[in-house]
Amino acid sequence: MNIKEIIEKVCNFWGITEEELFGKERTNLYVKARREVSRELRKLGLSYPSIGKILKKDHTTIIHYLKS
Repeated sequence: MNIKEIIEKVCNFWGITEEELFGKERTNLYVKARREVSRELRKLGLSYPSIGKILKKDHTTIIHYLKS
């Protein structure tokens, strides 16, 4: 599975758009979706900064997502 497919799969599962996934909203629904994308991208071997760039978040946010 590639990055685009992971993002589409997670967005479909959570019933959100990619725009919402990449947005600034911090409600539980969006954070859970971003956390799931982060986990899947990490399994592909991407670095924290790379995942952060994809999700438009700081790499420390990605580290926090993956510790939760």
